[in-house]
Amino acid sequence: MEETAAELLANYAVDLKFDQIPDKVIEKAKTCLLNGLGVALTSYNYDPVNITMRATTSAFGDVAENSHRATVVGQGKKVSLAQAVFVNGMMFHIRGQEDTYFPTMSHFGPIMVPVVLALGESYQRTGKEVIEALIIGYQVAAVAGSVSEKISTTRGFRASSIYGQFGSAAAAGKLLKLNKKEMANAMRFAANQGCGLNQVWMSGTMEYSIHMSQAALGGLLSAVLAKEGGEAAEKALEGKAGFYRAYAGVEQEVIEPLRRVLKEKYHILDVSYKPFNICGLNLSPVIAVLELMKKTDINPDEIAKIKLGMNPEEAAHLGTNNKGPYIRFLDTAMSAQYCVATAIKHRKMTMAGMLEFDDPQIMDLVGKCSLISDENCQPLCCYIEIETKDGKKHKNELIIDEFFYDYSFEREAEILRGMQPEMGISPSKFEKLVDALSHFETVTNAESIIDLIIK
Repeated sequence: MEETAAELLANYAVDLKFDQIPDKVIEKAKTCLLNGLGVALTSYNYDPVNITMRATTSAFGDVAENSHRATVVGQGKKVSLAQAVFVNGMMFHIRGQEDTYFPTMSHFGPIMVPVVLALGESYQRTGKEVIEALIIGYQVAAVAGSVSEKISTTRGFRASSIYGQFGSAAAAGKLLKLNKKEMANAMRFAANQGCGLNQVWMSGTMEYSIHMSQAALGGLLSAVLAKEGGEAAEKALEGKAGFYRAYAGVEQEVIEPLRRVLKEKYHILDVSYKPFNICGLNLSPVIAVLELMKKTDINPDEIAKIKLGMNPEEAAHLGTNNKGPYIRFLDTAMSAQYCVATAIKHRKMTMAGMLEFDDPQIMDLVGKCSLISDENCQPLCCYIEIETKDGKKHKNELIIDEFFYDYSFEREAEILRGMQPEMGISPSKFEKLVDALSHFETVTNAESIIDLIIK
């Protein structure tokens, strides 16, 4: 019988074993864990997180102590698996400094890490098992989005969540030790869990982070349904009324393209990290500005014009070309003009600087900043030109490749140390967390790190 798309992904997930995985891929997975947990620890007390904690407590209720439970990062409360995955998913994403998979413009860390963290703790899996599941989750999510992301995104569906749910189902299924038939059904159930709309980039409201929570929870639920014997439509992904046609109008055969991408590489290797808590597309413009400001003595009040050149696809991304008004953090994090303006004013990036919605100097700079869609700019590359009132022009061009934001474990730890004062844990506890994750594959019980991620 011909292999279905669900079976293709499921067979990969079940067959992959830790001993087959190259060291550099294992190191990358540990860096993803470090990034996710470090960012989450800065966000555990944000208002949207507290709203979500209250809402899920009302919705899910308390859970018996003899049931499978997991810990809410930072806050330390033991709750149901569903609530832990949902709240932690929000926490990993709300700051806007999550990891990024640029090939499908997705953020898979806030979906995968909460799932493997909760199941690893609750089922007392080893560090090797958690890392193995995390790598599988990133792989399946990346492959699932490879054949249709550009179309589905244009239609208004958020890539991170509609494709991430396949990854979270695969990661959960691996830790729940599903067999191939069960894992295939987990993929099919995941096809029915799609969520997340891009309208949020034009409103700046909090549901962008709930997209990750829902995708994480949907994947977990898909795996549990399959484990309990549930079955879903055989061609839920590629059928005439299946996932790919419904979300992206894809009518051509998808199984062989999926197979090719699945075999290409470990796609977690293409995950990058953010040095600042802004949209990934605005990182390069900010770095170009900071470099320029470092080597000049430009007075922001003497600026007459600002030109920012970006790759056309990136310049056209929803929310990028936005001169305000700004009401919420997401408005400024998505706006290229705002990010450039605050970088010029402060010569650095801070959370406080992203919240100066009505600052006269920033708004003046925003108004002077023209975003240019330049076909000569390659992806992630840009240029900034600042003209002062005396007619002098100062220009900086940033030419990079896709590996520029591919930080090592040590570099990511260094970035997070700069954020440590915002975390709910002490510097010494953070260093213990870094050390524990650096050799996480040797840990016999993943629950052992939980005390290091609560205040």
